[in-house]
Amino acid sequence: MRGASLRGALESDDLRFRFCARGETYSDIDLEQLQVGKGPSQNPASEIMRISEASDVCGLSADTIRYYEKSGMLPEIPRGADGHRRFNGKHVDWLTLLYWLRETGMSLRQMQRFTLLAKEDGDTIAERRKILLDHAAELRRRRELLDKCEAVLAVKIATYEKNPKDQNT
Repeated sequence: MRGASLRGALESDDLRFRFCARGETYSDIDLEQLQVGKGPSQNPASEIMRISEASDVCGLSADTIRYYEKSGMLPEIPRGADGHRRFNGKHVDWLTLLYWLRETGMSLRQMQRFTLLAKEDGDTIAERRKILLDHAAELRRRRELLDKCEAVLAVKIATYEKNPKDQNT
């Protein structure tokens, strides 16, 4: 399942994540809630998939997958005798992680830096962790701003409900 796929991506390379929501740290999260794509994967991690199957599992379009590959954000993807890409569970784990990083608004430049570090030999966990912590802080800042925006809207909606004739603003 994609939840398992995401768990693999998050836990790969001995990297452990903590999810933050409104300043609280969570060590566990129901990864099944984070599923994307067209439904649970029926492919075991060792099964080889074509790009259309990998796309269905991770939620990214085939064009986006090709772009991420060309941008160097994926481990090498072998090709069959027919020249078609052959994805495995490791690739789907990466694609699923990239899906969620992009959904959070992480820039492609940050994603490329993160994936470059992950592919390097040596201990890059601290730097990758810093990238993710900095991004999580930015998400909290954006969430606070959105909460304020929602409060402004709620006040305005309430004024219309109290006095529907007040249409000046």
